[in-house]
Parts: sequence; structure tokens; C-alpha cells
Amino acid sequence: MSMLPRCAKKHALFALSKVGVLALAGLLLAGCGSMFAPPARQIAVKTIPAGARCEFDDQGYMLANIDATPGTASVEMPDHEVQVVCRLAGRPNVTAMVGNQNSVSLTFEPAGPIPNAAPTQPVTATPIPPPDR
Repeated sequence: MSMLPRCAKKHALFALSKVGVLALAGLLLAGCGSMFAPPARQIAVKTIPAGARCEFDDQGYMLANIDATPGTASVEMPDHEVQVVCRLAGRPNVTAMVGNQNSVSLTFEPAGPIPNAAPTQPVTATPIPPPDR
């Protein structure tokens, strides 16, 4: 026979049933997260030259990345465009907006002088004399 009074047993069962209900609700809701996640799409990125690291950015949150181009990333696309930022050593970053397309191509500016560019002329500065007083 139990030493607990009858009312204590009822309260203990009530507390256990609340825990059980909360645990069951947690398990059911955990599966709902995937229902609201945006669909994943395969997006191919090509850069000229190849070998860039690219990240898909949604307002400061990295959605996916590609370690070296050309490559493909599985991106959970929201209902708006996201930015793809590609980095290559010695070159300024290049960016593009990605919406409903499945591929994007980006071209980095050449490193160093641009071939076949007109030579620049040296600039000389002539001092301006102070005004007469």
C-alpha cells in the first residue's frame, strides 16, 4: 500500500499527464518546421576565372556556399532574391542577385593592368601662387 494520500496521487498523475502532453506536442511540432521551410533548389555558379569561393546570402544569413567554382549549391530559396557573393584572391569581390534562375555566371575584373588599355599619362601639378595682398 502506498504511503501517499489519495489526493497526492491524483496530483502526481495530473503532473505526469501535463508532461506527456507537452512532450507529444513538442514531437508533433518538430516535424512542422520542414513544412514551412522554403524548397531547396540546385543553383550552379560559374566564375571567370574559376576557383572562387561563393556564398548565398539572405539579408545577412548564409544559406549555402560553394568552396570552388564552378560548382553547385543546394539553396533553400525564400520567396525573394538572394545575393551570391564570390571571392577570389587578389580580385575585388563580385556579386549577383539570384531569384528564380538555376545558374549564374560572374566575371572578375582582371588583376593588374588591363591588357590593350591606353597608357595613362603622368599628371603633374603646378602650384598656385598665393594671392597678392
